[in-house]
Amino acid sequence: MNRRLLVVESAGAAAGALEALRRSLAAAGFEVELAPDGFYATQVLERHPPAAVLAPVRLRDMAAGELAQMLADDPALRGVRRILAPLPGEPLPDAATARRFDLVLPPGTAPPQAAFLVHLTLAAAPAAAPGAPEPGPPSSLSGTLGAVDFAQLAQLLAQSGLAGVLGVRLPGGEGLVYFDRGEVIHCVCGALRGRDAFREILRGALSGGAPFRYRRLGLPETFRLQRTLGLPIQRLLLDTAVELDQADQATAAAPPARRGGSAGA
Repeated sequence: MNRRLLVVESAGAAAGALEALRRSLAAAGFEVELAPDGFYATQVLERHPPAAVLAPVRLRDMAAGELAQMLADDPALRGVRRILAPLPGEPLPDAATARRFDLVLPPGTAPPQAAFLVHLTLAAAPAAAPGAPEPGPPSSLSGTLGAVDFAQLAQLLAQSGLAGVLGVRLPGGEGLVYFDRGEVIHCVCGALRGRDAFREILRGALSGGAPFRYRRLGLPETFRLQRTLGLPIQRLLLDTAVELDQADQATAAAPPARRGGSAGA
C-alpha cells in the first residue's frame, strides 16, 4: 500500500496543531510531506502522486474545495484520496466543499484519531485500477467509539458506496445504521425508526466508549431492508447535530420544575 501522504499547510496560525498531526501520521507508519500552499501541492501531485492529500479548510492561495476539485477532474489523480482536516479556529466547511472530499474529519479530531482514520480509509477503500471493481471496506470491522468517532466512521463507511450495517451498543440496547450506495437508508434503535433512531444513536455515541461493529450486506439482505431515510451521511449528521444542539439549548433555558404543588397551593 502506498503510504505517502501530502499535508497542505493552513492559511491560519495553527502550526502546533499541524505539527501534532504530522507526528501522529509519521508514528502510524506514513511518509509525510508538507506543502506550504495549494500551488506547491499541485506540483508534488504531478511528480509523485501520494496515497492521500490532507488539507485544512483555508489554504494560503486557494480554497480547499478548489484543490479537491482539481484532483477529481484530473484522471491521473482520481485515485488520490481527498481528506479534509479542519484545524483549530477554522470555520466549518460548507456542504459544497465537503462533497468534494472522500472523508471530512470533524473539527477537534485528536491527531492520533486522525491518523487511525487515514489508515482505515486507505486500507478499507484503496483506489481501484480502471475497470476493476471498487474493493470498499473490509467485510467486517469492530472497535470502540473512543478510538474512533462515530461521525468519522459513518462517513468512511458511507463513502465506500457499498451496502452494510453499523451497530453501536448503547445502554438501552443496540442501535443499527444501514448504508447503501453512499446513503443512510434505515436506522433502528429500540422502538425508534428513521431519523428518531439516528438521533438517539448519535446522542449515545457522542458520550464515547460505545462498542461498535460493522459488516457488509449481501444483495438479498439489502433488498429486504426498510428504507426510512435515503440521505447522504453528511447531511444527516449535520441536521441531527443541529437538532441535538437545539434540544440541549431548550433544556438549559427551561425554568426549573416547580416544587410543592401548583401555584395556587
